[in-house]
Formats: sequence, structure tokens, C-alpha cells
Amino acid sequence: MVDEIDFIIPLHRYHYLVRTVLEVIEKFYSPRTIYIITPKKYIEIIDILSKSWYIKKIIVIEEEIFFEKNYNLNYNTIYGMFNQKKDERSREFGWWYQQLIKIVAFKQISNLSDPYIVWDSDLIPLKKWEIYPNKESYYYKFAILQENPKNIWNNTQYDESLYDLIGLHIEKPNIGTFVSHHFIMYHHILNDLLNYIENKNKEYWIISIMKLSHKYFRFSEYNMISSFMKKNYPILLNYHCFNDYGKFGERIRDSKDFLIEMENFIIDKENGISYEDFTKFIINKYNILPSYLQIEHI
Repeated sequence: MVDEIDFIIPLHRYHYLVRTVLEVIEKFYSPRTIYIITPKKYIEIIDILSKSWYIKKIIVIEEEIFFEKNYNLNYNTIYGMFNQKKDERSREFGWWYQQLIKIVAFKQISNLSDPYIVWDSDLIPLKKWEIYPNKESYYYKFAILQENPKNIWNNTQYDESLYDLIGLHIEKPNIGTFVSHHFIMYHHILNDLLNYIENKNKEYWIISIMKLSHKYFRFSEYNMISSFMKKNYPILLNYHCFNDYGKFGERIRDSKDFLIEMENFIIDKENGISYEDFTKFIINKYNILPSYLQIEHI
């Protein structure tokens, strides 16, 4: 049933556009529950502000203790597994940690829907693409949004770290990449994947993934799951082609000027930026509605 689907959103910090993302998910997809996994210091802020948002049900979970159940690990313990010798090419620990959350939410959150949908907190759809099964499709579908990797080096890092972990190379659709910033997560597929990682590497899957940070600068959970599905569960790997929605989207990699312009246009930000106000700003800026915006570094 459509109204039985849960969404998972890892959130590294609260920002004005959290409200925007949540309201559009509610508007387009009517989830049963939206789970936000975020640092403890933001939980009270979201709990208070969200009372005035157009959201049916959200549950905010403390990320620092997310892995205590089942794994007896906290944020600091997993951070100790991370390569902390950073240079300008390194991604921060939180970027890796969020990937772990997405992969294993089905074990850590009781009665989570199967499947569930993970959604990156910087992805704002402006035109709805169908996700749920309907008359045209018997399967859940995500949308291919990214035409190319940021650069060849990134793609090589993704491919080499994936091959190291599970012995598979990155799979790609005809146009675009499977780094889609949202994904359909099936419990049995994830369980098989985690068991596969542990059988291949002879250690807990969390340790295996965090060890990658000592050899590589990049790893992608989306590439991992889609490549594993392509080999083992191809019938469930369904998606809207890049030309359907991705081609007409906007990806803002340097968001500083965009955010300044948005804040100058939208006066009322005290309780977050509503989806309605955000849409007005986008129409004013672009004269049309792109299919989505992904706004990095917010």
C-alpha cells in the first residue's frame, strides 16, 4: 500500500530547507512516516519547528546512538574506524556515516516499511516522478538524476572501492549514473548484501566499509546497492531514465550565492522555508520549474 511506505533522511545539520524537503515529500508521496536521523543537538529544534509544517508524521532519531541497538556501537566508536588523516580530496566522516545509516535502517528502526525509501536532505523535487507501483509499472521506481560523475577521478574511486568491498564494478544505466540521491531499499536485498560483505571480508560489514576510508577517498552506497541488485535482483532495479527527469533538473554544487539570493527573496524563514515559498522563488529565478534541485553544502 502506498500509505505504508516510510522515508529515511539522514541529516547532518538543521537548515532552512529541511522544511522544504519534508513538505514536498509529503505533498508528492504521502509517506506513512518520515524518519530523520540527525545529531542530538538538532532534535529539539526540529520537534518544535515542525509543529507548524505541513507534515503528517515525522520521527527524529539521534544519530550518535543509532548503532547501539544490534551493534553496540556509538558514533565515536565508528569514528575511530575512520581515516582521520584528511587532505583536500577527503570527504568528512559524516558523509561516510550517513551511508551506513541508509544501508541498515531496516535493522535499527522497528517496523520500518519494506521497502523503504532513502532520501538525501539536499534533494528537492519540483515535478513529481512516480515511485510507487501503478497501472504502468508493477514495481517501485526511482529516478536517474545525474548524467555524469563529477569527474573521472571520483568515478575511479567509486569503482575501485566497490570492487575491493564486494568484487563488483559499478553498473550504470544507459544514460547517467545510479548515484540518484534517493533509492528504494528492500530488506531482503540489504540483508543479503550485508551477509555477502561479511562472508567475503571475514569481518563485520561496518568495519569493512570504514576500512575503505584508509585506502580510498570515495565510496557510494547507491553504486554498491544498484550494482549488487543488477547482478542478483535485476527485476527489482527499476528507474525513470535520465531524459525523463534528470535532464531537466538543476544541481547546484556551490550553493553560497544561491542561498544568499534565496534568503533575500524569502523574508519569512523563522520556521523554515515552506515548499510553497521555495517554489515561488524558483519560478522567479528560472522562469520555469526545473524537475528538481539538488543544493549541495547546505
